[in-house]
Amino acid sequence: MVLTLLACGQVQLPEPDAGEIGRALKARVPIAWVGTLTQQALEGQGGECVVWETPCGEAPCAGVFVIEVGEDCPLPMAAAASGDVTVTVDSTGLFGAAFGELRDDGRGLRIERVDGAVVSRGGDGLIEIGFADEELDMDAEDSEVEVLNSGYVIEVDDAGTLSTQDDAVVISGARQWVKAGDSAHAFQTALDAELDGRCRANPVAGQGLVQEAGAGDDFDAQVATNLVIVEFDAECDGTATAYGGGTSGASLGSELALDLL
Repeated sequence: MVLTLLACGQVQLPEPDAGEIGRALKARVPIAWVGTLTQQALEGQGGECVVWETPCGEAPCAGVFVIEVGEDCPLPMAAAASGDVTVTVDSTGLFGAAFGELRDDGRGLRIERVDGAVVSRGGDGLIEIGFADEELDMDAEDSEVEVLNSGYVIEVDDAGTLSTQDDAVVISGARQWVKAGDSAHAFQTALDAELDGRCRANPVAGQGLVQEAGAGDDFDAQVATNLVIVEFDAECDGTATAYGGGTSGASLGSELALDLL
Protein backbone atom coordinates (compact mmCIF):
# COMPACT_ATOMS: atom_id res chain seq x y z
CA MET A 1 0.00 0.00 0.00
CA VAL A 2 1.29 3.47 -0.91
CA LEU A 3 0.63 6.56 1.16
CA THR A 4 0.81 9.83 -0.81
CA LEU A 5 1.25 13.21 0.91
CA LEU A 6 -0.12 16.05 -1.17
CA ALA A 7 1.45 19.47 -1.33
CA CYS A 8 -1.53 21.02 0.42
CA GLY A 9 -0.99 18.79 3.44
CA GLN A 10 -3.80 16.40 2.70
CA VAL A 11 -3.34 12.65 2.59
CA GLN A 12 -4.50 10.60 -0.37
CA LEU A 13 -4.95 6.85 -0.03
CA PRO A 14 -5.61 4.32 -2.78
CA GLU A 15 -8.85 2.39 -2.61
CA PRO A 16 -8.43 -0.61 -0.27
CA ASP A 17 -7.96 -3.95 -2.00
CA ALA A 18 -11.12 -5.95 -1.27
CA GLY A 19 -9.26 -9.01 -2.53
CA GLU A 20 -7.48 -9.03 0.84
CA ILE A 21 -10.63 -10.69 2.24
CA GLY A 22 -10.24 -13.72 -0.02
CA ARG A 23 -6.54 -13.95 0.78
CA ALA A 24 -7.27 -13.74 4.52
CA LEU A 25 -9.78 -16.58 4.23
CA LYS A 26 -7.33 -18.77 2.32
CA ALA A 27 -4.76 -18.23 5.08
CA ARG A 28 -7.20 -19.04 7.93
CA VAL A 29 -9.20 -21.99 6.57
CA PRO A 30 -6.17 -24.36 6.68
CA ILE A 31 -5.73 -23.49 10.38
CA ALA A 32 -9.40 -24.31 11.05
CA TRP A 33 -8.98 -27.62 9.26
CA VAL A 34 -5.75 -28.60 11.02
CA GLY A 35 -7.10 -27.46 14.39
CA THR A 36 -10.16 -29.67 13.96
CA LEU A 37 -8.05 -32.72 13.12
CA THR A 38 -5.74 -31.87 16.03
CA GLN A 39 -8.61 -31.86 18.52
CA GLN A 40 -9.91 -35.15 17.15
CA ALA A 41 -6.38 -36.58 17.34
CA LEU A 42 -6.09 -35.44 20.97
CA GLU A 43 -9.28 -37.39 21.65
CA GLY A 44 -7.69 -40.52 20.19
CA GLN A 45 -9.44 -40.21 16.84
CA GLY A 46 -8.42 -38.40 13.67
CA GLY A 47 -9.25 -41.13 11.18
CA GLU A 48 -7.11 -41.97 8.16
CA CYS A 49 -5.87 -38.39 7.80
CA VAL A 50 -3.76 -38.53 10.97
CA VAL A 51 -0.58 -40.63 11.24
CA TRP A 52 1.18 -40.41 14.61
CA GLU A 53 4.97 -40.64 14.61
CA THR A 54 4.62 -42.24 18.04
CA PRO A 55 1.45 -44.31 18.51
CA CYS A 56 -1.06 -42.68 20.85
CA GLY A 57 -1.79 -44.45 24.10
CA GLU A 58 -4.62 -43.10 26.19
CA ALA A 59 -6.30 -39.80 25.34
CA PRO A 60 -5.42 -36.99 25.51
CA CYS A 61 -2.75 -37.87 23.00
CA ALA A 62 0.35 -35.72 22.54
CA GLY A 63 3.40 -35.66 20.31
CA VAL A 64 3.94 -35.30 16.58
CA PHE A 65 1.62 -36.47 13.83
CA VAL A 66 1.44 -36.00 10.07
CA ILE A 67 -1.65 -35.18 8.03
CA GLU A 68 -1.31 -36.71 4.57
CA VAL A 69 -3.18 -34.31 2.29
CA GLY A 70 -4.56 -35.75 -0.90
CA GLU A 71 -7.61 -37.36 -2.47
CA ASP A 72 -8.53 -39.27 0.70
CA CYS A 73 -7.88 -36.28 2.95
CA PRO A 74 -8.61 -33.09 0.92
CA LEU A 75 -7.86 -29.61 2.18
CA PRO A 76 -10.94 -27.35 2.06
CA MET A 77 -10.68 -24.58 -0.57
CA ALA A 78 -7.63 -26.34 -2.03
CA ALA A 79 -8.96 -29.72 -3.17
CA ALA A 80 -6.01 -30.25 -5.53
CA ALA A 81 -3.44 -29.74 -2.75
CA SER A 82 -1.11 -32.59 -1.85
CA GLY A 83 1.75 -33.15 0.57
CA ASP A 84 2.18 -33.43 4.32
CA VAL A 85 1.32 -31.14 7.21
CA THR A 86 3.40 -31.82 10.33
CA VAL A 87 1.68 -31.03 13.63
CA THR A 88 3.18 -30.90 17.13
CA VAL A 89 0.70 -30.88 20.01
CA ASP A 90 0.83 -31.27 23.79
CA SER A 91 -1.86 -32.69 26.05
CA THR A 92 -3.26 -29.20 26.81
CA GLY A 93 -4.10 -28.54 23.15
CA LEU A 94 -1.21 -26.16 22.43
CA PHE A 95 -0.12 -26.90 18.86
CA GLY A 96 1.94 -25.78 15.92
CA ALA A 97 1.66 -26.85 12.28
CA ALA A 98 3.99 -26.61 9.29
CA PHE A 99 2.32 -26.27 5.87
CA GLY A 100 5.50 -25.64 3.88
CA GLU A 101 5.49 -29.02 2.10
CA LEU A 102 1.98 -28.58 0.70
CA ARG A 103 1.51 -27.72 -2.96
CA ASP A 104 -1.69 -26.61 -4.62
CA ASP A 105 -1.40 -26.64 -8.41
CA GLY A 106 2.36 -26.32 -7.99
CA ARG A 107 2.16 -23.37 -5.58
CA GLY A 108 2.52 -23.17 -1.82
CA LEU A 109 -0.33 -22.06 0.43
CA ARG A 110 -0.79 -18.49 1.69
CA ILE A 111 0.35 -19.71 5.10
CA GLU A 112 3.57 -21.63 5.80
CA ARG A 113 3.12 -22.37 9.48
CA VAL A 114 1.25 -21.50 12.64
CA ASP A 115 2.73 -21.62 16.15
CA GLY A 116 1.26 -21.16 19.60
CA ALA A 117 -2.30 -22.00 18.60
CA VAL A 118 -4.62 -23.59 21.18
CA VAL A 119 -7.49 -25.98 20.52
CA SER A 120 -10.17 -27.35 22.84
CA ARG A 121 -13.71 -28.72 22.76
CA GLY A 122 -16.32 -26.80 24.71
CA GLY A 123 -19.24 -28.11 26.69
CA ASP A 124 -21.47 -27.36 23.70
CA GLY A 125 -19.42 -29.78 21.59
CA LEU A 126 -17.88 -27.07 19.42
CA ILE A 127 -14.15 -27.10 18.71
CA GLU A 128 -12.51 -23.74 19.46
CA ILE A 129 -9.15 -22.71 18.00
CA GLY A 130 -7.39 -19.54 19.09
CA PHE A 131 -4.14 -17.99 17.90
CA ALA A 132 -2.39 -14.63 17.89
CA ASP A 133 0.95 -13.18 16.90
CA GLU A 134 2.76 -9.85 16.99
CA GLU A 135 5.87 -8.42 15.35
CA LEU A 136 7.53 -5.17 16.43
CA ASP A 137 10.19 -3.30 14.47
CA MET A 138 11.74 -0.09 15.85
CA ASP A 139 14.09 2.21 13.91
CA ALA A 140 15.60 4.70 16.35
CA GLU A 141 17.48 6.57 13.61
CA ASP A 142 14.29 7.37 11.66
CA SER A 143 12.08 7.53 14.78
CA GLU A 144 9.74 4.94 13.29
CA VAL A 145 7.83 2.07 14.84
CA GLU A 146 6.22 -0.69 12.80
CA VAL A 147 3.80 -3.17 14.38
CA LEU A 148 2.09 -6.17 12.80
CA ASN A 149 -0.35 -8.15 14.90
CA SER A 150 -3.27 -10.51 14.45
CA GLY A 151 -5.68 -12.49 16.57
CA TYR A 152 -8.34 -14.99 15.54
CA VAL A 153 -10.85 -17.33 17.14
CA ILE A 154 -12.28 -20.15 15.04
CA GLU A 155 -15.28 -22.24 16.07
CA VAL A 156 -15.94 -25.57 14.34
CA ASP A 157 -18.99 -27.79 14.54
CA ASP A 158 -17.68 -31.16 13.38
CA ALA A 159 -21.19 -32.69 13.62
CA GLY A 160 -19.78 -35.57 15.65
CA THR A 161 -18.03 -37.08 12.61
CA LEU A 162 -14.39 -37.47 11.58
CA SER A 163 -15.09 -36.04 8.13
CA THR A 164 -14.12 -32.38 7.84
CA GLN A 165 -16.12 -32.00 4.63
CA ASP A 166 -19.39 -31.35 6.47
CA ASP A 167 -18.00 -29.02 9.16
CA ALA A 168 -19.58 -25.65 9.89
CA VAL A 169 -16.87 -23.07 10.62
CA VAL A 170 -16.99 -19.51 11.99
CA ILE A 171 -13.79 -17.43 11.64
CA SER A 172 -13.59 -14.20 13.65
CA GLY A 173 -10.64 -11.88 14.12
CA ALA A 174 -8.40 -9.26 12.57
CA ARG A 175 -4.92 -8.55 11.25
CA GLN A 176 -3.48 -5.05 11.65
CA TRP A 177 -0.37 -3.27 10.42
CA VAL A 178 0.62 0.12 11.84
CA LYS A 179 3.63 2.31 11.02
CA ALA A 180 4.19 5.54 12.92
CA GLY A 181 6.86 8.22 12.85
CA ASP A 182 6.66 11.72 11.36
CA SER A 183 3.59 10.38 9.56
CA ALA A 184 1.27 7.48 10.33
CA HIS A 185 -0.22 4.71 8.24
CA ALA A 186 -2.47 1.82 9.31
CA PHE A 187 -4.03 -1.11 7.49
CA GLN A 188 -6.50 -3.64 8.87
CA THR A 189 -8.30 -6.74 7.62
CA ALA A 190 -11.09 -8.22 9.74
CA LEU A 191 -13.32 -11.26 9.33
CA ASP A 192 -16.53 -12.54 10.86
CA ALA A 193 -17.30 -15.27 8.36
CA GLU A 194 -19.43 -18.41 8.52
CA LEU A 195 -18.48 -21.33 6.27
CA ASP A 196 -20.61 -24.36 5.50
CA GLY A 197 -19.09 -27.67 4.44
CA ARG A 198 -21.63 -27.87 1.62
CA CYS A 199 -20.16 -24.73 0.02
CA ARG A 200 -16.41 -24.30 -0.40
CA ALA A 201 -16.64 -21.43 -2.88
CA ASN A 202 -17.48 -18.70 -0.35
CA PRO A 203 -18.63 -18.04 3.21
CA VAL A 204 -22.42 -18.32 3.49
CA ALA A 205 -22.91 -15.52 6.03
CA GLY A 206 -21.05 -12.73 7.82
CA GLN A 207 -18.79 -9.87 6.82
CA GLY A 208 -15.24 -8.93 6.03
CA LEU A 209 -13.63 -5.50 6.36
CA VAL A 210 -10.59 -3.83 4.82
CA GLN A 211 -9.64 -0.42 6.22
CA GLU A 212 -6.73 1.90 5.55
CA ALA A 213 -5.94 5.16 7.29
CA GLY A 214 -3.13 7.70 7.14
CA ALA A 215 -2.03 11.07 8.51
CA GLY A 216 0.66 13.46 7.29
CA ASP A 217 3.79 14.97 8.83
CA ASP A 218 3.53 15.43 12.61
CA PHE A 219 -0.10 14.25 12.31
CA ASP A 220 -1.14 17.84 11.48
CA ALA A 221 -2.43 16.98 8.02
CA GLN A 222 -5.94 15.82 7.35
CA VAL A 223 -6.49 12.19 8.34
CA ALA A 224 -7.65 10.05 5.42
CA THR A 225 -9.64 6.85 5.85
CA ASN A 226 -10.81 4.35 3.26
CA LEU A 227 -13.06 1.42 4.05
CA VAL A 228 -14.43 -1.59 2.18
CA ILE A 229 -17.03 -3.87 3.75
CA VAL A 230 -17.66 -7.25 2.15
CA GLU A 231 -20.99 -9.01 2.73
CA PHE A 232 -21.23 -12.79 2.36
CA ASP A 233 -24.46 -14.60 1.44
CA ALA A 234 -25.77 -18.15 1.09
CA GLU A 235 -25.56 -18.25 -2.71
CA CYS A 236 -22.65 -20.62 -3.41
CA ASP A 237 -21.20 -18.85 -6.45
CA GLY A 238 -17.73 -17.82 -5.27
CA THR A 239 -18.60 -14.16 -4.89
CA ALA A 240 -19.50 -11.60 -2.24
CA THR A 241 -20.78 -8.03 -2.35
CA ALA A 242 -18.34 -5.19 -1.64
CA TYR A 243 -19.37 -1.77 -0.36
CA GLY A 244 -16.58 0.82 -0.40
CA GLY A 245 -16.09 4.43 0.55
CA GLY A 246 -13.79 6.99 2.08
CA THR A 247 -11.94 10.16 1.21
CA SER A 248 -11.09 8.91 -2.26
CA GLY A 249 -14.61 8.07 -3.35
CA ALA A 250 -17.30 5.44 -2.85
CA SER A 251 -18.79 2.47 -4.63
CA LEU A 252 -21.96 0.61 -3.73
CA GLY A 253 -22.78 -3.06 -4.12
CA SER A 254 -20.06 -4.22 -6.50
CA GLU A 255 -19.55 -7.95 -7.00
CA LEU A 256 -16.29 -9.36 -5.63
CA ALA A 257 -14.82 -12.65 -6.86
CA LEU A 258 -13.26 -14.33 -3.81
CA ASP A 259 -11.12 -16.80 -5.80
CA LEU A 260 -11.11 -19.37 -3.00
CA LEU A 261 -11.04 -22.52 -5.15
